[in-house]
Amino acid sequence: MTAADSPLQRWEAQATLFDGVCRLASGSDWDRPTPCAGWVARDVVAHLTSWVPAVLANAQVGAPAERDTASAEADDPATDWSRFRAWISSLLSDPDVAQRRFDVGPPGVMAVEEAVDRLVTPDVMFHAWDLGAALGVDVAFDEGLCEQALEGMRPIGDILRSSGHFGPEVDVDSTRRAQDRLLGFVGRDPDWLDSHDRRSSPGPVGDV
Repeated sequence: MTAADSPLQRWEAQATLFDGVCRLASGSDWDRPTPCAGWVARDVVAHLTSWVPAVLANAQVGAPAERDTASAEADDPATDWSRFRAWISSLLSDPDVAQRRFDVGPPGVMAVEEAVDRLVTPDVMFHAWDLGAALGVDVAFDEGLCEQALEGMRPIGDILRSSGHFGPEVDVDSTRRAQDRLLGFVGRDPDWLDSHDRRSSPGPVGDV
C-alpha cells in the first residue's frame, strides 16, 4: 500500500486480510487462546464489532445488521465479522457519510473516514495477527506499511498506551523485521506463535 491510497482502499485491504484469517476458524477454533491475555479467538471479533459501533454512534451512522438469534448463525463470530465489514465499507463508500464530522472523544473532532482510517483500520490489522496466532497460522504484513506505522506511532506511544489501546511495549531486537518490531510496540510478543500449536498451512496469510 502507498500513501496515495484512500481510507476506503486501506480499510478494504486490512478487512480482506482479517476476512482471510476469519475463514480459517470453525467450531472449537473460536475458543483457542490468543496473544491478548484472557481472550479467546471469538473475543477478538467481539471486540471489533462492539467498540467501533459505540465510537461511531456519535456520527449517527447506524449500526451493523443485528444477529438473527433464531438462526444457526446466532453464535457465529465469522458472520458477525462479515456484517461488521459490510457496514464499515458502506460508510466509507458514501461520500456524504464518509465526510461527516463528529466528536470522537479524546482524539477530537474528525470525519468518519478519518476516524476509521486512524483508529479502526490499524486495529483490524493488529487483531488479524492476534486471530491468526490463535489459529496457529502466521499473518504477514507489508514491511513498508509496518515501517510507516512505527514512524507515525512512536511519537504518540505514551498517549496510545494511556488510552488503553495497547499494553506495555515488548522489547524486540532492533535488527528484526519491521513487523516484529511493530507488534512489540503495540504490546504483542512476536514469538507468541512459536510457543503454541501451529496449524499445518501452505504458508503465511496476508502480506498485503
